[in-house]
Amino acid sequence: MSDYQFEFVTGCPGSHWSSITNRIRHNLCDLYDTSDLTDDRRFLIPNSFFKKTTEVDPQTLPDEKKLTHLGSYFGPSNEHGSHFDCIVNNYSVDEFMQECLSPFSNNEKTIKQIKSHWFAYNLDWIWENCKGHHLLMIWKDPVAAYSHWLDIGGWEITYPSYKWYQDLDNSMLEQIQKEAGLLLEFANKKHLQWADYNPTWLSATYNVDIDAPQYNNDMTSSIKIIRTLIT
Repeated sequence: MSDYQFEFVTGCPGSHWSSITNRIRHNLCDLYDTSDLTDDRRFLIPNSFFKKTTEVDPQTLPDEKKLTHLGSYFGPSNEHGSHFDCIVNNYSVDEFMQECLSPFSNNEKTIKQIKSHWFAYNLDWIWENCKGHHLLMIWKDPVAAYSHWLDIGGWEITYPSYKWYQDLDNSMLEQIQKEAGLLLEFANKKHLQWADYNPTWLSATYNVDIDAPQYNNDMTSSIKIIRTLIT
């Protein structure tokens, strides 16, 4: 077993996977490597999002409260994982592991969170080749996920890059539906059980008190989640 532990994370655009992974790392900062959190790896949510989804006046919020998409994201047209859309054809197992380690510089923090939409297309390969690591899958109704993605910027989101999606013949909604379906199909095949995403699940799964979601307006009420050891 390696001296590091990967938590492979996947969820379709708009699934709230970024806010969930941010919250996990924030609450378990003693365990998770956060050396990939740099100023150029983040996205500032537009004020229009807060006006539509909360009673908070965005003008009263400091920028740090509006930031999301923190840290490294892997996939085509992004800084790392440029060929993660088809891992089997582009990486050996060792090359894949090294690519996953590439944005991190803290060897003292064991757990490295590896986020990629494109893991949805590679779940069988990850399951067969990444034994002993963890898989975190986040699912939200595709239409609701698409709506949320639009709310926080849609094609105007500057980080991470969505160029791969723009180059497809399918619409973003169609691609979100495809990725959500792949997660459901894989979970069913491996007999993995979905749970409702909420602070209770977070606290029980990570054995630590987790901060409640910042905005209590049912934005996350339809999210399902699985965290499992890859065996």
